Amino acid sequence: MRQDKNLKLNVLPSNTLKLFKAFDRHQELISRLHLDEYLCLVDGTALGLQIGHRRSNDLDFACFNKQLPNYAIDQLIATLKESHRVHQINSVAQISQFKIQTGLNLLDFVRDFSIDDVKVTFFCLGESEKQRRFFQETQKVRNRWAFPLMGVEGIQVAKSLVLGRRIRSRDMYDLMILMRDHDYSFEQLVVDLKEYSINDDVEYYKSVLTGKIPLDVDDEGLQAVDVDVSIKEIYTFFEDQIDSYHLSLARFLLNQAN
Repeated sequence: MRQDKNLKLNVLPSNTLKLFKAFDRHQELISRLHLDEYLCLVDGTALGLQIGHRRSNDLDFACFNKQLPNYAIDQLIATLKESHRVHQINSVAQISQFKIQTGLNLLDFVRDFSIDDVKVTFFCLGESEKQRRFFQETQKVRNRWAFPLMGVEGIQVAKSLVLGRRIRSRDMYDLMILMRDHDYSFEQLVVDLKEYSINDDVEYYKSVLTGKIPLDVDDEGLQAVDVDVSIKEIYTFFEDQIDSYHLSLARFLLNQAN
């Protein structure tokens, strides 16, 4: 691989690392198909490769257009099938149900594969033009791998926004680390919600982060990604962050009044 010395590859389990390197061996094809322009590695794996805060098993590729570049994805998948075990995970029932509910093809927006027992997802990120434009323009880590990685600033916003759709311990742990060690703050989270979120109800997000609204029933937990932190500790961290935010806001309003 070209310049992976700056990526923290130790966060990838063995199967994921092997697949990560396999993608890099197909860099020429990926470039020819312009997939490195359409797709970007995101979520916990992209973050872990940059800051090394936890292990991550999956490879999640975001597209910031309204639909996936499926012709190019199909060509890449066909090539991978020549030397890898590739299975599409999206079920016929999922596809049919989505078609009935929306009139649209699910596979235009999200495609899940198992490649050598590693889950690989291609999906459209951004619920509005404003979100898509932000994700397109936010900093990317380039020339480290066959695909760009979303930078930390973009992941901060994505991790905040996603709590409006799902409540997972890994997302909350990632946000905790970003606030504790990487200069993100609850105040900035509020600013990002106001700027980009479809649902900017700050009270809802406070309830999520402090456990008043519980984790999703299908939450995968933190043990599989080698995190020795309880969800109670995460809730306590965010309670402290929110308390500090309220104190800072009160001081600001008091100073304004004087």
